[in-house]
Amino acid sequence: GAYFAAAGAHSVENVFAAATPLSAKKHAVVVDKLSSEIDLLKSQCSQLQEENAMLKQRLEASEENMDAVAKLTAENLTLRKKVAALGSKGKSKGKGKEASGEGEGGGKKNVAKKISSQEPLASPVKTDMIAELITTKMKLAEAQSTLDELKKTPSG
Repeated sequence: GAYFAAAGAHSVENVFAAATPLSAKKHAVVVDKLSSEIDLLKSQCSQLQEENAMLKQRLEASEENMDAVAKLTAENLTLRKKVAALGSKGKSKGKGKEASGEGEGGGKKNVAKKISSQEPLASPVKTDMIAELITTKMKLAEAQSTLDELKKTPSG
């Protein structure tokens, strides 16, 4: 109590500084240490933000790929149903129109026209996936053409 009374009108900081003469030196060391820790934490925070951004991009790309796979799967199912329907129509029609090559399947050219007239996918898809889809559709057209030719030949 007597010490604070002697300090009188002095501020609390001045009293503390007078009571601990080494505190200024220790204070500088602590400030330097805290500054370096803050710099380290800032750099770690920056690295984590960059990593977070990269992971978000990967997640978005993965979600886009999943959407594209779902659309391609649905389109594949639709094409399989069309092939099955074309096959059943060909069996029910007999050899009439198909013998002249004007059947419902119509060969590669008509299938290619049908494929090219279909609407493109709504979301952007990677180029390699589009190429794979085109290849698959061409194989489907070839298979349909082969099926039509097999139906034309008399079974003996």
